[in-house]
Amino acid sequence: MDVEQVLIAGGSGSIGRLLTKTFQALGVNVVWISRNPTPEQDSLHYSDFERKASQIFEKPTVLINLAGASIAEQRWSVARKGELTNSRVLTTKALVQAILSSSNKPILVIQGSATGIYGNMQDLADETTKPGRGFLSDLAIRWEAAATPLPDAGIPLAMVRMGTFLDRDSGFLKALLPLFRLNLGSRIGNGRQYIPWIHKEDVSGAILHLVQKKLSGIFNFTAPNPVTNREFSSALNRVLHRFNPVPVPGAILELLLGQMAKELILSGQQAIPSHLLNSGYEFRFSTIARALENLIRK
Repeated sequence: MDVEQVLIAGGSGSIGRLLTKTFQALGVNVVWISRNPTPEQDSLHYSDFERKASQIFEKPTVLINLAGASIAEQRWSVARKGELTNSRVLTTKALVQAILSSSNKPILVIQGSATGIYGNMQDLADETTKPGRGFLSDLAIRWEAAATPLPDAGIPLAMVRMGTFLDRDSGFLKALLPLFRLNLGSRIGNGRQYIPWIHKEDVSGAILHLVQKKLSGIFNFTAPNPVTNREFSSALNRVLHRFNPVPVPGAILELLLGQMAKELILSGQQAIPSHLLNSGYEFRFSTIARALENLIRK
């Protein structure tokens, strides 16, 4: 690998920490770009990055932008929607401006996005599918648009539309496991909404694939076999040797969480990773049964 340095904006999140370990294991220097630099990891404040970009990019460098407030951390009030948007769009614009103003450039920029851009999509959605409707779709559209000046300036850009990241110790799966272990886990609503999941090892593997091949374009980061909420719940119960046929009423979630429940929990996308597969990436975990077995029983 001819990359000497990887910069990660949003490195303290679950995916950022995963990628930090992945690149460090290969002997690549990793630096986080953060508004709150931490002593646990080499870090740059955004203002320092903006001032020193030309010097930083003297080394062959990949920039990975994962910055953004957590989508599911709290109910979507008007203020929270503003925070979710600004933490992605304004941060990306600042990074892009620093890159464009620099005399040296990164060899590749990997820009975060989400499969939520497709809206509530029951049909197959690949990277050529048009955006859907709703707050999550509008957010992803604006997030991606903030990075589009890069390829216009000749800088390779890989747009990563992340599906549901599966990791036993963080996020979606971590939140579900206590309920399912107590035999309280079941399908939500009608259970027909899709979950475009991806195992954490395929996230790191696919990112390495993009870097090693210097690929640009749009990539769905999802396993080749998305499942419905009903199928996911059944698979998780099987792995845990539990059985709970009683569904969680969608109306209750909408009452408690409002629009967030409707778009994030009761909706989904049947997104498939056509561009990753066509580029030669081989998934380590292509079925939900194998992914959950690995994550829970290892």
